[in-house]
Amino acid sequence: MKQYNVQVRLNQESNFDVVVEADSHDDAVDLVTDQVWNDELHREIRNCNEIISEDYDAEEVLADFDIYDAEDEFLDVMYEQPNEAVALEEYNATSAVLGDYAERR
Repeated sequence: MKQYNVQVRLNQESNFDVVVEADSHDDAVDLVTDQVWNDELHREIRNCNEIISEDYDAEEVLADFDIYDAEDEFLDVMYEQPNEAVALEEYNATSAVLGDYAERR
C-alpha cells in the first residue's frame, strides 16, 4: 500500500453575536477584536464554525534510498522513489554497476 500526503485547505466562517459594554462603537469593536485574538471567544467561534469551502490535494510520499552491492558497499542514492524495489529497479536500469539492494535513508 502506498503512502500519500494529503493537503487539506478549509475556509471556515463563524458568525455570532457578543454583547459588551463600551463607551463607543469603536471601543466595542476593539474590545471584541481583542477577545477574539486573545482566544477568549474560542468556544463561541468553534460552536458557530462552518466550512464554506474545501479542497484536497494528494501527493504520493516518496523517499530517498541508498543502493548497496552484494558486499554492502555503498553505490549511490536514488532520490524520490516510492519504495525499495522501485529504487533498486531504477538504479539497475540506468547503471552499468548493478546494486543488490536498496535501503531507505
